[in-house]
Amino acid sequence: MARPRIKLRLISSFLRERERATAREVAYGLQMSIPDATWHLHQLQRLGEAAVIERTRVAHATRPVAVYGPAQAVRAAIVSDDWLRGR
Repeated sequence: MARPRIKLRLISSFLRERERATAREVAYGLQMSIPDATWHLHQLQRLGEAAVIERTRVAHATRPVAVYGPAQAVRAAIVSDDWLRGR
């Protein structure tokens, strides 16, 4: 059960290092299969740790592929409580 978490951490750190990568680049960089890398990227996207930055055309695909990157830090909805005080 620990193995998927390790892969998620590896892919997450890979994306933070490179800032952008396709599933194929992640797979080749971390020596895993492309379907495995794609599945883990979808899981990271669902968890909010990765996001699709853009879609771009590449030579090996007929449709545009997703380019993933680390998700931006989630900002708090309420920055201060001044609105509670009526200021």
